[in-house]
Amino acid sequence: MRQGLPFELFLGLRYLRSRGQRTNLSLFAWIGVGGVFLGVGALIVVLAVMTGFQDGIRDKIIAGSPHLLVFQSGGQGLVGADAVAGQIQKVAGVRSATPFVHQQVLFTTATGGARGGLIRGVDLNTPAVLADVRSQLRGGTLEPLVEGAPMILLGRELARSLGVLPGDPVTVISPEGAAAILWRSATEAEKAANALKLAASDLLRLGIVDGLIPEPAGGAHTDPQATIAAIKSALTVQLDRLGRVPIADLLSARYERYRHIGTVIEPLPGSVPVKKNEPFWKRMMRPT
Repeated sequence: MRQGLPFELFLGLRYLRSRGQRTNLSLFAWIGVGGVFLGVGALIVVLAVMTGFQDGIRDKIIAGSPHLLVFQSGGQGLVGADAVAGQIQKVAGVRSATPFVHQQVLFTTATGGARGGLIRGVDLNTPAVLADVRSQLRGGTLEPLVEGAPMILLGRELARSLGVLPGDPVTVISPEGAAAILWRSATEAEKAANALKLAASDLLRLGIVDGLIPEPAGGAHTDPQATIAAIKSALTVQLDRLGRVPIADLLSARYERYRHIGTVIEPLPGSVPVKKNEPFWKRMMRPT
C-alpha cells in the first residue's frame, strides 16, 4: 500500500501519469494499454460473430433435418403415420411431430433440364413446420401451396441447376409414380427405377459421372470416417491428374462431354450400326 492505494493501482498510476523526463514512459504505457484494449475488443467481437454464425447454422440444420426420424423397417411407408406422430408428440420434451414423405425423384423442366434429388413432403397445417418453411423462403410465395395448389419449393442450387425461376413448371418423377403409370402398380418401383437409369452404375455407363467411390459395408452412414477418407482420396487423385491438363483442353473436353450426353444414334433400316470412336473427353479422363 502507498498513500492508501493498493500496490497494483499505485504502480499503474505511476507509469501512466509520468511527467518530465519520463513522459515517454507514460506514452509507451498508454500505447500498451490501448493495444491490450483493442486486442481484447477484437477477440470479443470475433467470438460473438462466430457464436452467432454457429447458432444460425445449427438452427438451419435442425430446421431441415429433425432430431429424430422414424421409418418403417423394410423401406416401406409407415403404417398409421398420424397415430405414430400423435404418440411421439405426447413424449416429454418433444416440441413438434408430423408425418412426412421422403423420396428420391427425378426433376425435369420444359427446357430439357433434368436433375436427380430428394423430395420431402411435409404437413403445412402443423404450425411449427409452417413457421420453419416460411422462415427459409427466399423467393416466391407460400400461400398457394398452403391452400393446396400443385406447387413445389425448390432449393436455390437445385433451381439454378435446372434453370427455373419462381412460377416455372417442374415435373417430378418418382419410381413409384412411374410404376403406377406404366405398370398400374406402385409395387413395380424397382422395375421403374431400372428403367429410369437412376443407379450409380447406369450413370457411369451413360457418362453422367466420371467414377464411383465404393461405400463401406452397409452404406456410407455406417462408417462416416471411412467414407470421408475414400472421397478425399478420390478427389485428390482426380484433382492432381486434372491439374496437369491445360485449361484449353479441359474446356474442350467439358464442351464435348456435354455434347455427347443424351445423344441417340439410330442406324438406317437394314444397315449395320458403325461403332463410333471413343470421345475425346473419355480418352482424356481415362486414368494413366
